[in-house]
Amino acid sequence: MPSIYLRGETYWARVQHKGKEIRRSLETSSRSIAAERLKEFVAKIQSGKWKSGAGHPYEAARDKFVREHCRRIKPKSAKRYLTSLVALDKHFNGLNLEDISSAVLSEFETIRRNDGVTDSTIRRDLSCLSSMFTCAEEWEWVTANPAASYMRKAQKRGLTEAPPRTRYLSHEEETTLLAAIKASALTTKHARHAYAHRQLLLAATFAIETGLREEELFGLLWQDIDLETNRVVVRRERAKSGKQRFVPLSARALKVLDQFPRKSLFVVSKIDGTRYKDMLQPLKRFAAKLGITDLQWHDLRKTYGCRMLQDERLPLEHVSILLGHSTIEQTRKAYAFLEVRHIEERLHGAPKRITRDE
Repeated sequence: MPSIYLRGETYWARVQHKGKEIRRSLETSSRSIAAERLKEFVAKIQSGKWKSGAGHPYEAARDKFVREHCRRIKPKSAKRYLTSLVALDKHFNGLNLEDISSAVLSEFETIRRNDGVTDSTIRRDLSCLSSMFTCAEEWEWVTANPAASYMRKAQKRGLTEAPPRTRYLSHEEETTLLAAIKASALTTKHARHAYAHRQLLLAATFAIETGLREEELFGLLWQDIDLETNRVVVRRERAKSGKQRFVPLSARALKVLDQFPRKSLFVVSKIDGTRYKDMLQPLKRFAAKLGITDLQWHDLRKTYGCRMLQDERLPLEHVSILLGHSTIEQTRKAYAFLEVRHIEERLHGAPKRITRDE
């Protein structure tokens, strides 16, 4: 039975025709006007003046996108897209790609905001839709990408990604945190817990010494360690950029490697030899007990970048290569906050620098 429903502040029509559900914006916030327009829409369908199935259904584009595109990208990116598609499906099922206009996207943004969703999440959802439209252009289903143009306009009014994190461990915080984890590993009587704490200690130290991303670290294989040249080979299938890179191993990193038990193909492995997915929760528990707040695993990588720039005084372009950033601008944006701290140090006196192997 034909019906109307609200999406944001706009009424839409829902009509079953030849076994298919058709949805269409009635372009009004008035229920009475929407009811009249619904009658006109139903009459047009019944008279054959409205062609059901014209255009390319969102559902068909989504299925093709998942089947062909999501299989070619990294698992983490594909997982993010699949999360966004759950939200997109609720709003765009029943529509053709040709029906998704700036007005429809604005309604989507409004509804998501009313649901309490953050700007960053909305932007990621729209990025997923934009990627789908880009694929649809390649398939010659559509000739334009309304999501991309909408995002460019939305960015000017604040629909942007969250600013880059500036949190990293000071030398004092690092020393205190690692000492606490080590003490627990030595004093815990439960063998499994003691093993897990030792692995946390080694993994956290190795992350600080190499700047590997979370997936790069926990997916690292022993065969990726080149001891002839003392460097880590980050394979392209693990790297976020999709490009292979090499990370030199410091003396401290080499010492850590010697302490990892070789229980499996993975450098960081559980007591049964399987790989870890992450170690964030135990890291945060230790940090919280010490009053070290707002710490994420990625901040260990940030710590590496800061040490390379501050302690080792490496040029930004070199650090960009070590971190595997796609462009030097990405590195400059991520570490711009250090410029402010550098100015403050010059004004108030710089603290003593500590070398990484001291």
